Amino acid sequence: MNDFETILWEKVGDIGIITLNRPENLNAINTQMTHDLIRMIEGLNQDNTVRALIITGAGDKAFCAGGDVKKADAALDWNGDSVGADTFMQGYRETVPRLMCGLQSLNVPTIAAINGFAVGLGCDLALACDQRIASETARISSIWIKRGVIPAAGGFWMWPRIVGLGRALDIILSGRYVEAEEGERIGLYARVVPGPSLKSEAIAMAKTYAANPPIAVKLAKMMVYRGLNMDFRTGIEMAGGVQSVVHATEDRNEAVNAWREKREPHFKGR
Repeated sequence: MNDFETILWEKVGDIGIITLNRPENLNAINTQMTHDLIRMIEGLNQDNTVRALIITGAGDKAFCAGGDVKKADAALDWNGDSVGADTFMQGYRETVPRLMCGLQSLNVPTIAAINGFAVGLGCDLALACDQRIASETARISSIWIKRGVIPAAGGFWMWPRIVGLGRALDIILSGRYVEAEEGERIGLYARVVPGPSLKSEAIAMAKTYAANPPIAVKLAKMMVYRGLNMDFRTGIEMAGGVQSVVHATEDRNEAVNAWREKREPHFKGR
């Protein structure tokens, strides 16, 4: 999984790291990067050696400055050029759901390590990750409204669930920048760290997730997201069925035995 034009891929143990690699364009997303990310993310669900994923941007100026507005792209129309509704919807359906839903539904925990600007589509990409860690220079904006459009790549759904309805409406309807300190205060970021420490801190966070039993992690993540749209009783009943599956795994027995024997567990994802 290394033959990509616009992203870099590396592994640190069982941690995967995707780096958006168009620093000369502040890592703005063009058609090629969209397809590279889709292919990478869809491939990760077939890779049992990766237990957590980090997404970051090349350089120290930007995580992702949104869609590439310097070059018209009729397929995606991220730059706001006028195209017919049918043309827009065709490009949208072929890319946005596969990218954003694919990222959110990955079997492993995902972390956005935000170095600098995360704007528009880049903002929504960060929100689609399970967790976010930011450098002190991080600036995130749902800037869509200032371009005459809505946060259609998922921001409309994710902002209120992450920071609450009132804050979400303020951020979306103003299009303003959320600075690093505010982002940490309102729960957008797990923590804010000095820029030089961002990658190592993100890896440390990823390792805490990756150290746990893969099946339980996958199903716990699934239940959290599905639970957002369930009433409590439905969620509890579904959780019982999921728990019965996890209860029968080898890793569950290993977790119990390791606790009894006062040793570190060795999980195999079985």
